[in-house]
Amino acid sequence: MRTASVANRECRGRDREIDPCLCVLKGEHETKAKSGSKRKPAAAALRARGSPSGPEAKAKYRFRDRRLLETALTHRSYLHEHNDERSGDFERLEFLGDAVIDLVVAERLYKKFPDLHEGELTAIRASLVSGNALAPIGVRLALPKAARLGRGEEESSGRERAGLAASLFESFVGAVYLDGGYESARVLVERAMARELRGLQAAPPKSGKTLLQEWVQAQHLPLPRYLVVEVRGPEHQRDFRVAVEVDGRVAEGSGMSKREAEEAAASALLDKLTA
Repeated sequence: MRTASVANRECRGRDREIDPCLCVLKGEHETKAKSGSKRKPAAAALRARGSPSGPEAKAKYRFRDRRLLETALTHRSYLHEHNDERSGDFERLEFLGDAVIDLVVAERLYKKFPDLHEGELTAIRASLVSGNALAPIGVRLALPKAARLGRGEEESSGRERAGLAASLFESFVGAVYLDGGYESARVLVERAMARELRGLQAAPPKSGKTLLQEWVQAQHLPLPRYLVVEVRGPEHQRDFRVAVEVDGRVAEGSGMSKREAEEAAASALLDKLTA
């Protein structure tokens, strides 16, 4: 009896010795199960961040290098307030995108108008790639809404500036060029500028200043007078606001250069005078 009792106690003792191991194994199994359950939502979140949204969806282009997209949408004012930010601002991409847009548009004009001379082609291209012409395209792609601006730029209505929208379109094109190559950039430009490219004419339209001057001369009124009302932004990225007056009637316009602002003001005043 005593032998059987001792044997039973030893057996129970061995059971107790095994129990901690079972607990450890069980704990490891539960830890793996929990970590596995966490990995699924994390992967889903990663996929969600990588899915096209905003400008990508509108441009029908998905970036492989997300850093390029961040840089294309980052204003230098944002970096001044976020010293730990690793991406740069969009200015270098803007420089690159400007050249890509010029090339795409030039190629399109070269093929569409085989009988036009270099000067005529240059005039048409200039009307298509000016800051005022590119700004609405940037807005259609929702680039200003997605841009990262500093607080000061935001509070001074920088997000609404036509110059910002145009610059963002150029930087976005530059980023697509680096991310997907020239063909991807060409498709983007032609798609984004489809409305403008469809309306191409052999002769460039007369400028707003020319049309306004012709109208006032026909009406025997004094010539228009232009006045720079405001200049905002850093030296390399000015935003001009100009007023024009004819016979007591005044209108304003803005642009990335004094000339573009004058053109916009002239068109606005002509609309008033002929309404």
